[in-house]
Amino acid sequence: MTSPQGMEPHGDIGQNVYSCGYFPLYGDFRGDYELGEYHEADMGFDYYAPQTFEAPDGRRIVIGWMGMPDADYTNPTAKNLWQHCLSMPRQLNWENDRLVARPVEEMKQLRELAVSFSCKGTEVVDCSKYTELLFENHGEELEIKIGTGATLTYKKGNVKLSIDTDAGCGRKTRKLHLPELKKIQMFVDASSIEIFFNDGAYVMSTRFYPDEMKKISVNGEGSGILYALKPMKIQWA
Repeated sequence: MTSPQGMEPHGDIGQNVYSCGYFPLYGDFRGDYELGEYHEADMGFDYYAPQTFEAPDGRRIVIGWMGMPDADYTNPTAKNLWQHCLSMPRQLNWENDRLVARPVEEMKQLRELAVSFSCKGTEVVDCSKYTELLFENHGEELEIKIGTGATLTYKKGNVKLSIDTDAGCGRKTRKLHLPELKKIQMFVDASSIEIFFNDGAYVMSTRFYPDEMKKISVNGEGSGILYALKPMKIQWA
């Protein structure tokens, strides 16, 4: 895994001022080896300098920095003398010649109230400030409006995350080519969104500062579950 600087953008790669991703390495890096194709680790606005850890049960866990150096967007928290945060812990697996990142199983312990829904058209669901959305997509087009200021769309094999000027503080649009959208798992925190596509094959992360976070609107065809989440507690060893 690496966070290259000065890389020329191409296709979906390099939408941020600095990239963050990985090369598959085949062989022994101390001798004969071959590098595979470079992939972005996260296709959103804010993910950089990830660090991995091995859990006692052997899982490989990664946590990234949700901040982008030298970006042309900002964070309103700077006036309170802090900015940036860490991503949620993600478990890494090597599947079908790709690095797949999924929320760690422990995130399920934060779930509280659950609301199930189905839609063939538009469905508006009340949500809390801390929310997890699971959605199985059955259509060819989808639009999800997240509170006030963020919209996720899928159309003709392409995903686009758009954020209004006020809510994004300069963040505007990030895109992802995705031939087929089957599943979405989305976490919305007080100032961030992390979206996992197709069981973690791709991820988009961003900081997000909405005026209001009371509703999520889904326009498409499929079924979903919306969870209210308890705050995460960190216990130091």
